[in-house]
Amino acid sequence: MTCTDDMLLNIGLDAGTTTGATTSQRLLTDDSDTLNYNLYTDSDHTDVWGNTAGTDTVDVDVDVGTEQKETIYGLVPSGQTATPDDYSDKITVTVTYADQS
Repeated sequence: MTCTDDMLLNIGLDAGTTTGATTSQRLLTDDSDTLNYNLYTDSDHTDVWGNTAGTDTVDVDVDVGTEQKETIYGLVPSGQTATPDDYSDKITVTVTYADQS
């Protein structure tokens, strides 16, 4: 995204659309099986990216005309038993902003 004014952004990711998922344990599904996975703010996979501002979201200070990119790190833990198939989930990204001018 590129902002047209100085902005403070807060970016949150919800639990996804798979029944039973939470931001601390997201789920991929093929409609009959599920796989645990999660999304993180860091490449070490230690900080889960959630949807509660001030707790587990990402704050970004963006200057006018500056393009802002944020990386989402995903991890599907090994050792899970699942039928080979195409698994999916849908995550909603919420961006809340405040004008800095």
